Amino acid sequence: MKQALLYENGSLDKTVQCFACIRECQIPVDKTGFCQTRKNIGGELYSLYYGYFSGIRPGPLGAKPFLHFEDPETGRIYSEDESTLSIGGFSCNFQCKGCQNVDVSSLPDNIEEVAIRKSPEEIVAEAKKKSIRIIAFTWNEPAIMPEIVLDIAKLAHENNIRTVYVCNGTPTKKHLDLIMPYMDAFRYDIKAGPEVGDEFYRHYCNVDMDGTVNKILQSIKYTKDHGKHIEILTVLIPTYAPSNTRSVLKTAKWIKENLGEDTPWHLAKFFPAHIFNMPSLKTPDSAIDYCANLARTVDLKNVYAVKDKGCDCLKDENSSSCCCCCGD
Repeated sequence: MKQALLYENGSLDKTVQCFACIRECQIPVDKTGFCQTRKNIGGELYSLYYGYFSGIRPGPLGAKPFLHFEDPETGRIYSEDESTLSIGGFSCNFQCKGCQNVDVSSLPDNIEEVAIRKSPEEIVAEAKKKSIRIIAFTWNEPAIMPEIVLDIAKLAHENNIRTVYVCNGTPTKKHLDLIMPYMDAFRYDIKAGPEVGDEFYRHYCNVDMDGTVNKILQSIKYTKDHGKHIEILTVLIPTYAPSNTRSVLKTAKWIKENLGEDTPWHLAKFFPAHIFNMPSLKTPDSAIDYCANLARTVDLKNVYAVKDKGCDCLKDENSSSCCCCCGD
């Protein structure tokens, strides 16, 4: 447990407001916010699972996906096979019906038994030992764990190790101001763009608040305005709003106008998982190709149709079975 960053107190009843993500939870004494990892103890907010990891292992940069990330010193684009030390914690600020990492996007009852406990120094030392030049914050949502992300990223930069942030687009501007000096690249989700409004996030992600899409898009634009490398991912689920042609076109135009025509946009196939574990929801390859070609009509230069079974999900290394989003 560690005292949290990004919150304000001062109310007479000692309720605090968390500013880690766009939910900006109002948290009464002895309660946690939506993610259940940040608790009000006596009018102060604490991160309950600082240094608790669901996984720490090497993986390819292209699986995040990053395909246009340049080394800030040399200007060379990293290969998609570039090894990263991928790390993730537990819980999320969304509850997506098709979550590919549901085992770590919620808090396990036996977290003390299953969590890997490491300090920032140990994380960076492991990257150096394996001669890995990039650390990736991934798998669960890093926006809910700014304390450990910041400490690792600072130490990584001191050791000439790059950092990348794989995120659903929910960090607040205060959060971004905190981490951007130590973060080299961001891969953001736009789960549903401006055409859909908040309906998709409410139905699919359990984000029951107004203005969700606008807040996410503004966080992404804020990151770009501060000169950071950004790549975008949208998973196309058949019959759901992100896959309709009007939504794809509106999102493509927003990306071009706000992030630039060179911004990579990865349009990805949905593999049935979790509550949406229904074969009919597996995206046809033809739909991915069609939407990618549609996005290119607005002159986005780097649109990718992601149809293979590669993914950035956290597999069980001790199991012979593949994860839900990689298998049929």
